Amino acid sequence: MAALDMAPSLIVADVRELPGKGLELREGEHVYRLGAPAWALAPAEVPRLARRNPRADVLFTRDGAILAEVATTEELRADAMTEVGALESSGYETFVLSGDGTEATAALARACGIRADHAFGGRRPEGKLHWLEMAGAKRTLFVGDGINDSLVAEGADCAGTPAIDRPFMAARSDFYFVTPGLRPIRAALQTAKRLENVVRVNLGVALAYNVVTVSLAVAGLMTPLLCAVLMPVSSLSTVLATTLRLRKTTWMS
Repeated sequence: MAALDMAPSLIVADVRELPGKGLELREGEHVYRLGAPAWALAPAEVPRLARRNPRADVLFTRDGAILAEVATTEELRADAMTEVGALESSGYETFVLSGDGTEATAALARACGIRADHAFGGRRPEGKLHWLEMAGAKRTLFVGDGINDSLVAEGADCAGTPAIDRPFMAARSDFYFVTPGLRPIRAALQTAKRLENVVRVNLGVALAYNVVTVSLAVAGLMTPLLCAVLMPVSSLSTVLATTLRLRKTTWMS
């Protein structure tokens, strides 16, 4: 802990956050960094760290010299593999984009049941956005929870986040969810499909109504009484069709 005593007080510190890298503080001639090893360390120290502690993925440094090192681990949600499998069974392709190393990302993908060639590690925010543009942003739902994801969330056709406590993500996403786990992602997709079906039914009802009423009007058979009957019938049929379609299905399967 003696090395940590060299660090400045953060009470009056001007700390910068660099997406994809970490936190940086400059005090006088000294630079303190907390974040990715390749960025926080002096270049000559990176190979030495890999030999000494290859699992260290977060470093606190002063002028490129290590003050503290941390090896983090991830614990998946209990439903991760089940929900990824359900999405795949529904015809969706699942991918994982991460700023973590390729090995850590590959291990995460295996634990979730995601194909090895669908796991992309070592991606900075710009790299994630580039992948999205190459994959096709118009057909992609992106879900992320960190500041490193804010750039790609803005570029995606649709984006969601569980990070409601971080305004920079909620402000850039189309929806957010508060239920633990990944099931809300499948719920959103199923709800979108149900809504699409409802819209199609409503358009069909509207088209049929207009064909019938225009035909009656052209034939000279439309009367004020018939108008008074057909107008509410049109509205009621649309409401009824919508209600029945929404009650028929549920996303809980």
